[in-house]
Amino acid sequence: MARRVTYRTAAPRKLSVAILIATLGALLVAAGSFLPWATVDAGLLSVSKRGIDGDGAFTLALAGFALIVLIIDLCVPLARSTSSGLRALALLCGVLATVIAIIDARDIANRFSALQDLSVGVSIGSGLYVVAAGGIVTAVAAACALAQRAAGVE
Repeated sequence: MARRVTYRTAAPRKLSVAILIATLGALLVAAGSFLPWATVDAGLLSVSKRGIDGDGAFTLALAGFALIVLIIDLCVPLARSTSSGLRALALLCGVLATVIAIIDARDIANRFSALQDLSVGVSIGSGLYVVAAGGIVTAVAAACALAQRAAGVE
C-alpha cells in the first residue's frame, strides 16, 4: 500500500507597499548621488560638481546599505524584532541622506554668496534635490513599515 506524503509550505508573504516605496526612495538617493550638486556659471564658463565627487559618496553608501536591508526584509522571512531593526536602519539611512543634502545645499549657498556680487551665478544642482527627496521618501516609508510591523498589520 502506498504511503501518502503531505508537504507543508509556508504561507506566501504579502508584499509590503511601504517597503517597496522605501526601496524606490533609496534608489532615488543613489541616482541623485551621481547627478550635479552645484553649478557655477561665469559667462562663457560653466562648471558643475557631481555629488559622487564629494559627499555623494556617503549618500551612495547610505542608499546601498538601505537597499540591502530593505531587500533582506522584503525577501527573507525574519523574526519581528529583526525585521523592525532592519526597517529602523533604513529609516536612519533616509534621515542621514536628507541631512547631508540639506547641509550641502546650505554650504553651497553660504560659501558662494560673495561670488554673486561678481556676476557669477551659483546654483544648487538637481542631485541635491533628488537625494533630499529620496531620503525623505525612504525615511517616511520605512517609518510607515516600522509602524505596520509594530502594530502587527502585516
